[in-house]
Amino acid sequence: MISAARPTGIAQETTFNSRNGDSSTQAIKLIHNTTTNDEHVRRELIAHGFLINGEGIVTWSGGHPRHPRNWNVKRKIYDTGTMIMFELFGTTISNTGSLTALDAYKRFNISKDLALFAFASTYLIGQAIGAILFPQYTESYGRKPTYLASAVVFTLANVVVGASDNLAGIIIGRFVSGLMSAIPGSVLSGSIEDLWGIQARIWVVDIWVLASVLGIGIAPSFAIGIGASRLGWQWVYHFAAIGAAVITIAIFFIKESRPSRVLKAAIQSLVTLPPSSSIKVEDDDSMPSFSAFVHTGLFKPLHIFCTEPFLVIVTLMSATAYSCAYLLPEALPSVYAGFGYAPTQSGLVYLYMCVGGVLAILVRVWDIRISHRRLQQGKELTPEDKLLGFYIAAPLLTAAFWWFAWTIPPYAASFSPVVSSLAIIPMGFAINEFDYVLTGYIVDTYTSVAGSACAPLGFLRAILSAVFPIVGEKMFERMDNNVAASILAINATAYLGIAVAFYFFANSFRKASPWVRREAEK
Repeated sequence: MISAARPTGIAQETTFNSRNGDSSTQAIKLIHNTTTNDEHVRRELIAHGFLINGEGIVTWSGGHPRHPRNWNVKRKIYDTGTMIMFELFGTTISNTGSLTALDAYKRFNISKDLALFAFASTYLIGQAIGAILFPQYTESYGRKPTYLASAVVFTLANVVVGASDNLAGIIIGRFVSGLMSAIPGSVLSGSIEDLWGIQARIWVVDIWVLASVLGIGIAPSFAIGIGASRLGWQWVYHFAAIGAAVITIAIFFIKESRPSRVLKAAIQSLVTLPPSSSIKVEDDDSMPSFSAFVHTGLFKPLHIFCTEPFLVIVTLMSATAYSCAYLLPEALPSVYAGFGYAPTQSGLVYLYMCVGGVLAILVRVWDIRISHRRLQQGKELTPEDKLLGFYIAAPLLTAAFWWFAWTIPPYAASFSPVVSSLAIIPMGFAINEFDYVLTGYIVDTYTSVAGSACAPLGFLRAILSAVFPIVGEKMFERMDNNVAASILAINATAYLGIAVAFYFFANSFRKASPWVRREAEK
């Protein structure tokens, strides 16, 4: 390691000149010594492929091998895959609550509503709060420590839920596990940005979104299968703790990928930069103050949301469509009981959602073709060019809900259960596309304030996902199954109307946004 400080030499010069009372000579020698060492450090860093701008700030060169984007592909796949597995696992556990509640409410001698709140809503409320609290602070600690801490606490929280023999333990455990589940969702987008280039990110982000849809689809069969067995509902969370512990071990072997932290570590392995050095590493990992947190994390997203009608429409569409995926699992056991299905069989029906999510990958292929065609034509790619998935998903979601609504008992008790089950495939496709495409549309529209513009979406999606299972339970309990499902279909039909309006006028709607107009005038 090369030291830029050389403390022994400086101390000797200071002592000698102090004895002679020559403070000006001391200052000159110190400046000369620091300047000489800075030049030596500068040459050393440049020789190792780093860039130093006119202000003395050290940055990465474009193809530096130690930059996370230039790591070995196997390393990037392992790190990204581990965190996507954490996301998939967390989403699966989040959607088990409404179904384990149906088994647990009798044991605790409480109402179904209270059980749904304890097992389902508390998790998602925790996730909503975490989505507000954590994003600004996780950047200060780096990617790996944040992932590791959240995985450890998530594991312990599931241990508490599985071992609790009282409702308080269930509520605390589910709330904390939901709170921790917000961290991968908050940090993973940054990790993907760290590791992958523009073209690769299209696929990696799509796999990330798909993981959420797969988790939603797997959860009912996972929860009902274990809950209906001799193991009982507690083992849903015992297995959750075991799975989370395995993921925690896997996280130990990922590498820190935040470029600023990797840069600091790389420089520290070569040189030592004392505080007096003119060469600096830009510090963008500082902890935000409370006032900065309130402004950036609360007031700014709220202000943007309340002053942007365009954002409100897109956010509500995406959040409500996604939250419907949390409503249906609670209704499936009673709906498919009309076909003579046992609870374990009804849980398997939701696996069709996974098929729909996988089919959405085909749209990404077409998105890339559109992007290449635009580039070949010398035209700029607009946010509207990326809305194909939404235009396909909106009519499919509408058709799927109407199809489902009138192919289930009591109206269609004589139909094969497979007929209504197949409707869940386009639902999975549509939920995947509403999430991926509309979130991307917000990011492309609000660019420099994308984080604040997306924050209400994350919050509303979690809150609505917490409320919808309770609402769904009441709807399907108090109404005819066909009527209750038709209400969801009417809601989806409204999305279709908005999609048609967007097809013709999306560009005009976007440009009418107050924020977009202000940006265009700059």
